[in-house]
Formats: sequence, structure tokens, C-alpha cells
Amino acid sequence: MEFFSRDPSESEGVNCRSRYRRHVEALELPPRLGDLALHDLRDSRLRRIVVDRRTRQVILFLRRAALENGSGNGFAEASAEVEILYHRVDLERLDAELLAARAADPETVILAGELDRLDGDLFLHRLLFHPEGEIELAFRDAACVERAP
Repeated sequence: MEFFSRDPSESEGVNCRSRYRRHVEALELPPRLGDLALHDLRDSRLRRIVVDRRTRQVILFLRRAALENGSGNGFAEASAEVEILYHRVDLERLDAELLAARAADPETVILAGELDRLDGDLFLHRLLFHPEGEIELAFRDAACVERAP
């Protein structure tokens, strides 16, 4: 990870998010990649993965955690189902076994996600997991869809 770490203090976390947002703005991403780059995946659970080697697609099925609405009344926003579809994935760089292990572990949650540009039209999505693990997906295009459960 370039911007986020496993155990940042609160002030470091705010600083990291601010630096990452500036980084994303400087990348001048297409709109749907910009949406993915800024999509809050923190505390999402990786429920299932699909790796299609023939089409070079990877799909991550996540459940985003319920979030406090910040009003102090104890109510929370409902959790949501999130699907991230990566197109034209560099399968040579993909650690599909680590992804499968993280999906099989009910204790695994995503701590942070970062998007970066490698060259031209190749992008990199880094995901940091708790309690362990980090993955990088190199791809040409992606889409993120969020649905209420």
C-alpha cells in the first residue's frame, strides 16, 4: 500500500485520506474508475470471487458494513452488496489463491483500497485485508456496483 497502513492513528488516517484524494484527482481517471478509487470499502467483507481466465475478468463480491449515520441516535445505514468487475486483468500478477483464502475466512475485512495508474491504460487496485494479506489487481477497466441487500 502506498497511502494507507494497517494501524494508522486517527490523525494519520485523516492525513492519508487527504493525500490519497489528491493523488486520485491528479490521475485524471475516467468517471467509473474515479468512482471505484473513492468508493469506501473499509470494513467490507470479501464474500466470493470469480476468476475467469478465458475472458481475463475478475469479480469481487463484497458486503459493505453498516455505517453509523453520525446523528448520534444509534441508527445505522443498512449494509450493501458491492460487486467490483475488473476487465482485462493481468493474470500473471494475480494472486488468486490469496483472494480465495481471504474470501473463505469469515474474519477477513478490507481495511483500505487504493487505485493507481501503472502506465497508459493499465491500472492497479491495491486492497489491504485484516487480519492479514494485501493484494494487487492490474487491469485495463473496471466497474463498481453497489446494491441494497
